[in-house]
Amino acid sequence: MLVGFQFLLTQVAVVLDRNQAFGPLATMLPDFMREMAGPSMLAFMSFSGIVALGFFHPIVLSSLLGLAIAIGTEPAGEVETRFDDLTLTRPVPAPPSSRAPSS
Repeated sequence: MLVGFQFLLTQVAVVLDRNQAFGPLATMLPDFMREMAGPSMLAFMSFSGIVALGFFHPIVLSSLLGLAIAIGTEPAGEVETRFDDLTLTRPVPAPPSSRAPSS
């Protein structure tokens, strides 16, 4: 899903870049918003700015943070539910070369 979001945002940036719409897009913002955002607003009104916004978007960052937490706590969850004990207590057959020869 994140890949799709970033791909879509990149395609939007390509369309805006081809139509040279970054300039008119910046002029459509009201003056108080341009003053509030400061000169950093102009950095996002370019192809690289839109793509960078896709990587540092709050939804992307929170999704990656949630994924990291889920991956980090999954082993602890298995210990709490004793699922790993059940897996580790199964007998493992010895390979044929280590068995005693039958006579």
